Amino acid sequence: MSRFTAMTRVTFSFIAAMALGATAARAADDVLKPGAQKPANAVVLFDGTGTSHWKPQWPVKDGAMVSEKADSVSNEKFTDYKLHVEFNEPKLGPEFKGENRGNSGVYQQGRYEIQVLDSYEGKLYPGACAAVYGVAAPLKNAAKPPGEWQTFDITFHAAKYKGGKKVENAHVTVYWNGELVQDNTGIPKSTGGGAKEEDTPGPIRLQFHHHSVAFRNIWVVPMDDKTSGAEKK
Repeated sequence: MSRFTAMTRVTFSFIAAMALGATAARAADDVLKPGAQKPANAVVLFDGTGTSHWKPQWPVKDGAMVSEKADSVSNEKFTDYKLHVEFNEPKLGPEFKGENRGNSGVYQQGRYEIQVLDSYEGKLYPGACAAVYGVAAPLKNAAKPPGEWQTFDITFHAAKYKGGKKVENAHVTVYWNGELVQDNTGIPKSTGGGAKEEDTPGPIRLQFHHHSVAFRNIWVVPMDDKTSGAEKK
């Protein structure tokens, strides 16, 4: 082995180690944990009353937004953030199977879907509830029966760009009903139905997919100063 080759390998090893160190540091970031109280700097997207933060505005029934006709998109746009959202699956008959059981989704930046589905006693696969849709199945099934309120606590880091090119994938950590189900999962591209990847903030998008799924208590804690849209409250 030549001296040059040896030095080159050492250099590449150092760069790789630095990259791994950056990933490990991100994995150890302060993530939104189950049961966390809404902090003072949270952007409240839905508190059980008005839907002024959303377009289109879904109907409100018993303090919850109920999906209807089309996806609902937040006016605010975010980059890196922590998101709390609660959802409730409709009770459907046995003729509804697989991804035809209360299908919905929570899109990060409008680009990357965390699946919402009635997965009670179901299998783990990349289309199950709490999956990064089409990318990564949840680590475990934490589903409650339809009709019971469920919770996602999501920590999202946007894709990173340099000179107009993506240099790091988006990453997401998800606690589902208190259970860690996505652990700093990398997302290599937009998921099905997601908006194009870009170096810009994006909205929270709630999917309408033929069934009336209810959502409540939605708030976001930005981890940067790039949030755009309505004022915090």
